[in-house]
Amino acid sequence: MPKLFKLIPPAIFLMTLLFSADAYSASNSAIRSGEGSLPISGWTISHIHYLYANRPDLLAAVEFDLDQPAASVQIRLSGEESVFYSCAQTGDNHWVCGTGPGLPVSEMKTLVITAAGVDD
Repeated sequence: MPKLFKLIPPAIFLMTLLFSADAYSASNSAIRSGEGSLPISGWTISHIHYLYANRPDLLAAVEFDLDQPAASVQIRLSGEESVFYSCAQTGDNHWVCGTGPGLPVSEMKTLVITAAGVDD
């Protein structure tokens, strides 16, 4: 029994140390990281058009309109790949996204549009 009492002070010290480290890391809110760390709001996308290359089985570009300004826009056309195509603003909230020499239409699975807003 006396040996058990000798273990209590080191155990209390270790528990205090562990709980204080956990409390310190939980209160450290100065570091912001990760996706979606700022308020997220969406755009309304309209007038989506697929522009074909010289052949109807090759996609040359996708164009569409956003309902409000954006700083940068990208698209992804296949769910399995993480390839994003950059878009260029060609008019008032009108964007055109080229797919290089031509993406086979058979490889196009989805259309994912990613837009990042402008700072106010």
